[in-house]
Amino acid sequence: MLRRNLLLTAAFLGSVAAAAAAPQDASAQEAQTLAAEGRDLAITLYNQDLAFFEERRGADLSEGLNRLALEGVASSIQPQTLYLDAPGVALVSQSYQPATLSRGSLVEAFLGEEVAVLLPSPEDRETLERKEGRLLSLSGGPLVEVEGELLFVAPESLRFPEQPENLRGKDALLLEVESSDAGRVQDLEVGYLASGFSWQADYVARYDEESGELGLAALASLANNTPDSFEEAAISLVAGDISRVPDAMPVQPMRSDMVMAEAAMAPMPKQESAGEYHRYVLPGRVDLPAQSLKQVTFLTAESVPVSKRYRLEGLVMQGGNRGQVSGPMSAATALIFDNSEANNLGQALPGGSWRVYGESAAGGRLLLGEASQGHIPADGEVELTLGRAFDVRGEAAVTDFKRITNRSYEIAQSVTVTNAKDIAVEVEVVGVFPPDLRVLSESQGHEAEAAGRLVWTVPVEAGSETELTFRLLVNY
Repeated sequence: MLRRNLLLTAAFLGSVAAAAAAPQDASAQEAQTLAAEGRDLAITLYNQDLAFFEERRGADLSEGLNRLALEGVASSIQPQTLYLDAPGVALVSQSYQPATLSRGSLVEAFLGEEVAVLLPSPEDRETLERKEGRLLSLSGGPLVEVEGELLFVAPESLRFPEQPENLRGKDALLLEVESSDAGRVQDLEVGYLASGFSWQADYVARYDEESGELGLAALASLANNTPDSFEEAAISLVAGDISRVPDAMPVQPMRSDMVMAEAAMAPMPKQESAGEYHRYVLPGRVDLPAQSLKQVTFLTAESVPVSKRYRLEGLVMQGGNRGQVSGPMSAATALIFDNSEANNLGQALPGGSWRVYGESAAGGRLLLGEASQGHIPADGEVELTLGRAFDVRGEAAVTDFKRITNRSYEIAQSVTVTNAKDIAVEVEVVGVFPPDLRVLSESQGHEAEAAGRLVWTVPVEAGSETELTFRLLVNY
């Protein structure tokens, strides 16, 4: 990994335009271009439209003031976050310069200079001859003097002897640095934040109802919403929301026409704690093409034992008149399992979207449901609510209601749970009441999930129904 002994820099020194227009110190050498090829690049992606870039490049520095042009940096760089770390090197100033080389800028740069032009041959108009000339004017189109004649020519017929030093074909971060050493190549470590990058976890699960087990594959979806491509980068992912201050720099807009790259299968990432967050280091090197969404295998697990839960919540009434009915209501279904080593898991799972597939009775697979989950710690419980059961339903009725005082009452209810499936199920019936209550009677025992939140687990045989009854004294 890149070294962490950071030299924090001053804030961004003015706008790009001001920096580009500012006069350079005469003692500074011409800008040394440090190409992106051959650099050591590491990128840490966050969930919050943010990435942290770290890179190392070699630079041949002279003693005193040096000008460097770092090509290949992210165009969405937040310049005020940049740091430079190198022994005996101090940052003096910085500015980000977009690419300036274009047809228009190139033609304008050679105004009054010697150029070549391709002209049709007098003998054969389809044959082009190269002629030397001087570019005199751009008004009305390029005007070139060739062999004593003035000719208007098409811009694409011009040929130029070299690329002007002040025109760059690539975006670059321009640095002025002061070096106390000379005569050797320095390793410069540069770090900065950039917008337009993010990642999220997407989980795909295959549920086998007969075995009660889950097969799991997790993909890290790496989004690069910028026009820049990055190759052979060491990628880390941070799960968790970090605190940030408002950013005054413009943010790269999100694109809706992103290209989905193929999911890349790879060994599992290394997980480590990073402050109050979790950091995942992907193995190997990863390419992040411009305007792309790339998926990398993040985690796999097989034979994860799960339990299926049916729950009727919102059916039981807090009050009402005798004979009042609630429902019928289909039971919500959920798959529940522990994120433990015993279940072939056991590492913190970043929050993300879960999609669960099962086998159809007619053959083939179908989507059972989708769920959104927050971060799950190691040994935590995963609960995936997938939808509502077509064959498991409930209906509640108030069988008695008596007001005891103006601050208390008795209520009796019956809940009929119907199971049209060909297997027996257990259905959780949830009642929510004011916390000061007493159970006077019940046909089946309950558990208190929280104050005033009672849960009855009702067994129902295949193709039958079960009635739950209870009477409560409620104070409020």
